[in-house]
Amino acid sequence: MKRASWIKAVVIVTVVVGLGVLYHQYFRSEEEESARPTFSEEEVNVRPVKVKAAPAFIGELVQYITASGVTEALQEAEIKPLLNGRVKAVHVRDGQRVNRGAVLVELDDREYRIALEEARSNLLKAQVEYGLLKEEARKNPAEPAVSTNHLEALEEEYTRARQAYEAGELSEEAFRKIEREYHTAQVFSGEMRDELLAQQSGLSAAEAAFARARYNLDNCRLVAPFSGVVGDVTVHVGDLIGPSQTVMRLVDLSKLKLKLQVLEAELGQVQVGEAIRASFAAFPDTTFPGRITGVSPVVDSQTRTGTVIAEINNPGGLLKSGMFATVRIAVNRYPDRLLVPRAAIVERDQRKLIFIVREGKAVWSYVETGLENDEYVEIVSSRFNLQPGEPVIVDGHFALAHNAPVEIE
Repeated sequence: MKRASWIKAVVIVTVVVGLGVLYHQYFRSEEEESARPTFSEEEVNVRPVKVKAAPAFIGELVQYITASGVTEALQEAEIKPLLNGRVKAVHVRDGQRVNRGAVLVELDDREYRIALEEARSNLLKAQVEYGLLKEEARKNPAEPAVSTNHLEALEEEYTRARQAYEAGELSEEAFRKIEREYHTAQVFSGEMRDELLAQQSGLSAAEAAFARARYNLDNCRLVAPFSGVVGDVTVHVGDLIGPSQTVMRLVDLSKLKLKLQVLEAELGQVQVGEAIRASFAAFPDTTFPGRITGVSPVVDSQTRTGTVIAEINNPGGLLKSGMFATVRIAVNRYPDRLLVPRAAIVERDQRKLIFIVREGKAVWSYVETGLENDEYVEIVSSRFNLQPGEPVIVDGHFALAHNAPVEIE
């Protein structure tokens, strides 16, 4: 009896434990199933790769050579007075832009105004004297000391002598002698009667003195010989200055000149008028356009380079004289080429390829390239027949596969 009871207890315990295990496994599987993530059909598909692209196009491929040089002002002048005088006014300051003809400095001009009035008075007296002498000569004409025939003969001799002198067949001494004889005859023939009367009356000297006085007065104002920027102003009101003193500098920075050193082997490709692009360390994201204005016919025997002169535009006066420039000079032009950016070219297994974006996919296309420069490469042929206007991937393509879905940023 006891044995039967013990067996019954063991069976009951076994059943209870089994039911507990089954219960635990059932609810655990439900929890795991509820915790497992679910995916929609769109999420199971591969997401597009974001890329950057640029269109292929038909255009002109330009090849360049590179040279370097230092900028110089297109025009630069030291402003100096032509007269001695005391400064009355300074109208500019360092860094000021002025136009051609602008007054920069004024000198005290009182002394020069007095001199001009004296010269004007003397000129008036000489004009009166000249008029009296001319009227007297008209009333009492004198026979010329040299006949017309003699003057004509001297004129013919003078013409022959000048031609022989210019041809190197007559010495200068012999030519000057014939020239003096001819001019002297002109005076005594009556042809230069008015000139003689002007000298005799003092009119010629008075006219010269008046012109000099007016010139001096005008030069009491120092004016800008061209448009530019003022610098190095060293003069102040009240200073006594003279012709040897530089009072300021004037620099035209609207354009800059570049002296470039080009390799002898490349010098023959450079043509006057060809376009250039100049780059400067101070403006790394900007290039400045210009033109070749001169090519030296001489090559330096030591450096094996020739000098090329260029002018570049300087909008806003950003560039300064003395800045170092790296310049690209256009030397060869090839029109009507199918071009893509250099960044579009990828090399795999020593073969060149591009990715063409078609219907949202990156089409892997092997290509044959032709001419190129620093920016573009010519496509001679492509496996999938690249057309102008089609986008080619230029960034984000190094790990792409054929027909990978892409999205252009």
